[in-house]
Amino acid sequence: MLCAANGGNNNTAACVTPTQALAINKIWYGMTSDGSVPDPAVDNGTGALTGAHKWYGLMRGTSLLGLASPVPFDIAAHQVALELQNSSIAVPSFKNATGNGQDGWKSLSYAQLSEAFDRGVALQPQFSFIDTDNPDLSAFKARGGKLIHTVGGADTHIPTGGSVNYYERVLAQMGGVSAVQPFYRFFFVPGWGHGSFANGSSNATANPPLLAKGQIYSLLTNWVEKGVAPDTFQVTSRSSSPVAKSLPLCVYPKKITYVNGDLFQAASYTCQ
Repeated sequence: MLCAANGGNNNTAACVTPTQALAINKIWYGMTSDGSVPDPAVDNGTGALTGAHKWYGLMRGTSLLGLASPVPFDIAAHQVALELQNSSIAVPSFKNATGNGQDGWKSLSYAQLSEAFDRGVALQPQFSFIDTDNPDLSAFKARGGKLIHTVGGADTHIPTGGSVNYYERVLAQMGGVSAVQPFYRFFFVPGWGHGSFANGSSNATANPPLLAKGQIYSLLTNWVEKGVAPDTFQVTSRSSSPVAKSLPLCVYPKKITYVNGDLFQAASYTCQ
């Protein structure tokens, strides 16, 4: 993707400069306390949070149009303004008794963003626990609740790694897979975007196999009313163009694993 003028092989208008590539890598890697980002060949940001790495970014290949555009994702700017108690950081549509937004996010430093992250955690009681990340689901389990948690591998707003992190914390809190899966099951959906049943990747022609509307509701109903817990089920692509695709989804921590055969058919995969 690097422009030929910068030593790359891409001669099209879609090429990126080293500066642009670094910015994209930072978005895909996730937030760090100092703005640093490792070589993706060494660390692509999907593992455990260590060192300066404070939170996950979007999965690599996810479309950046929902975040990296001339108009900011205003909820993010507003939240940082609230965390730092500085309304000027928000966009002009933010109205507050102490002052309105003035696009101060444009000059926000990495140190300020890191401080906002820490203060946001500390201010959870004041924010009505908006993070909703308490891993203790014992009360939910005790009353017979059943939960199916899905996350898109190409969600353009909610980092996939955050969902994995939460489920792992629930497992650690509540006794591991054998204790948690009887009431809470987690599924990863490759290529699924945010808040829709559509391709969320940066490849407009990817046509990934995705959940159908009502599919999770049916699985949950069967689990609650018939005792059939979801383990592996099939998803299909929305279109046959450029090619129809199907894929099995596996209950976490099992992974979709290619065995042999047609790459685009669910029968060629297993859950391991």
